[in-house]
Amino acid sequence: MLPPTVVASVARVCSGKAEIPLTSDIELPTPPTDAEIEAAAAASGQSVEETRKVLDKRFKFANKRAIRENSDRHSLRCDMTLKLSVAEKYR
Repeated sequence: MLPPTVVASVARVCSGKAEIPLTSDIELPTPPTDAEIEAAAAASGQSVEETRKVLDKRFKFANKRAIRENSDRHSLRCDMTLKLSVAEKYR
């Protein structure tokens, strides 16, 4: 079995590989601008208000998904940190 300090250094270097949680969060999406909404409305042939509702709904869904993903990553990092600290104590 590898010493805990080796495991901790591997966890920092190999983030995202071998079931080691990623150390970075994903960026939250930005809300659509008025120019983007108008361009999408012109391209789809819908009114600006209908397009705004659709794009706002997509933005809210993408934002919730990103927040959930970041929360999951944080949970995995905390779990790994706890396991490493327990391994350090039994060293």
